[in-house]
Amino acid sequence: MRIGLALAALAAALGVAAAQDVPQDIDATIRGAMERTAVEGLAIAVIRDGAVVWTGAYGMTDVEIGSPVTSQTTFQAASLGKVSAAYAVMIVAERGVLSLDAPLKDERLRIAKGCAVPTVAQALSHT
Repeated sequence: MRIGLALAALAAALGVAAAQDVPQDIDATIRGAMERTAVEGLAIAVIRDGAVVWTGAYGMTDVEIGSPVTSQTTFQAASLGKVSAAYAVMIVAERGVLSLDAPLKDERLRIAKGCAVPTVAQALSHT
């Protein structure tokens, strides 16, 4: 979880989503964010219009043995996919394409007899 939050904070701090160019002081910004959030290592890419315009690898994969992060390092994403999916659902809901109050209808769902079909909002909040 700490990695996901650190990456989200880092992306916001860099402002890469709206920036025309990769900031010149990106290394200092990343190292400062890593220090503030106690992240030991990360790899990052700036993607613009579907093309990778910059990559970086920082810190260690294993501090005890001094193994550095590289562009080939694989990271565990933990539950980051849940957050990404929820974000995508909220974008679609904001555009009016989907109602959060709509029931989830899928023949693969096995709803117990007598139970209500869950809504999109309930699925997002696990209620």
